[in-house]
Amino acid sequence: MINKSFHSTITDFAVVQFTEQVPELFLPDFESYLASLSRVQQDTPIYYGGPNESQHGMSNNLLDKNAQMEIEQFQVGQIFPAFQSEHSPRMVVLPAGEFFMGAHPLDPDAQPNEMPRRLMSIHKPFAVSLTPITFDEWSVYAQQETSSHKPHDSGWGRGRRPVSNVSWYDANAYVTWLSIYTGKKFRLLSEVEWEFAFWAGQVQQARYPWGDDLSASALKNFAWYQKNSGGKTQLVGTLPSNPWHLHDLLGNVSEWVQDHYTANLLDLPTGGEAYQLPQRHMNRVIRGGAWLDAARNVRPSHRESSFAEHRSYKTGFRIAMTLP
Repeated sequence: MINKSFHSTITDFAVVQFTEQVPELFLPDFESYLASLSRVQQDTPIYYGGPNESQHGMSNNLLDKNAQMEIEQFQVGQIFPAFQSEHSPRMVVLPAGEFFMGAHPLDPDAQPNEMPRRLMSIHKPFAVSLTPITFDEWSVYAQQETSSHKPHDSGWGRGRRPVSNVSWYDANAYVTWLSIYTGKKFRLLSEVEWEFAFWAGQVQQARYPWGDDLSASALKNFAWYQKNSGGKTQLVGTLPSNPWHLHDLLGNVSEWVQDHYTANLLDLPTGGEAYQLPQRHMNRVIRGGAWLDAARNVRPSHRESSFAEHRSYKTGFRIAMTLP
């Protein structure tokens, strides 16, 4: 078993650090990978949306010229609104980098579709929403596109709860609208990007960032799942983020990603792109686990899939933005 000390902060955008004694079971190129890891910037600016909004919280223009100029110069760690509104998703810029994707060798809950473990690369920075898209954030889209899907809240309330009961097609309709509305390139994350974002620059030396935790005793501190959710979704951002300011990657709602489903990791592109096939109606991938899931399904390597038209009270989505 690994002897490690875990150091991370919620406020600093920093790579998690370990001191470890790694057994021979781990992949032999970990040392060279550790040596090649570059640190992300820690002193990057954070800014938020301005007050120039209509009575619905929406900017009267797509984006005022000053706001457009502000977000042209993206820096790793920068947090910014997708558009000028009280109910805009807030995005954070993630760095390029490499990581090992897939089940940890010592994970007793690992499934065949989480293997083989592979070195993956993200070739350029991209932006990700700090949380899954909420009902508040969806409502801006619904006001603009009156024919859009009106997801049910299952009686739990709306506001800052993650939107659920949305299909993969609904999620794609949202990012398509957001791209047209802002003039930026919004999309769903690829499956590789999702797991890269979860590990936040950490070399995967255990099945969770805080350790092997085979009993998942610490999971309640980081994720809403079967044992602590009270049988419903919870407000986003109420549990600690990872070191890259991303909340609710595990638990609360599971998240649609762009990819078609494949039964193992061999088919996934190593450069971070989504795995996509010409067939329209094949299953799409869902990541992260949800409020009703047992701990074995609320792991960073856990993979699920469903047909793209499916809507569930356990499934929502997070968004990404391709940077210029």
